[in-house]
Amino acid sequence: MERVRVFVEEMCEIGRPPSLRQIGRLAKTLRATGRDLLI
Repeated sequence: MERVRVFVEEMCEIGRPPSLRQIGRLAKTLRATGRDLLI
């Protein structure tokens, strides 16, 4: 879930922290597409 962590950090740096719902959706999408295997 490294990509999720990086996304959250980048969004926080620009002053737009994602909601927990957004983080959950991103993680779910990565798992569904098999992209978590690349992390």
